[in-house]
Amino acid sequence: PLEVNPDIVEQATLLLLQDKVVGVCRGFAECGPRALGNRSLLCLPKVELKQKVSMRMKGREWYRPIAPVMLARNALRVTGLDKLPVTSKFMLTQFKILPAFF
Repeated sequence: PLEVNPDIVEQATLLLLQDKVVGVCRGFAECGPRALGNRSLLCLPKVELKQKVSMRMKGREWYRPIAPVMLARNALRVTGLDKLPVTSKFMLTQFKILPAFF
């Protein structure tokens, strides 16, 4: 089970609110098309921060997709769906976000 240190969460939250990028490393490294949480770069969902992470920090092309993460209950709210597809758990699903959330 994952142990969460509230002080680290608070510090990371404060950094994110200052438009900083926060690196998270937990447990073992992963390989394959998706890093599902053990190695992650976190930032607020802003275009300029996405470009900073994707292009400058990771050296990716501008057109490469990103895999944003949110709580399932929030995903239901912003998409208007009643149930999330099973594939969403593995970051293999695209969603249309309701216009009210732009």
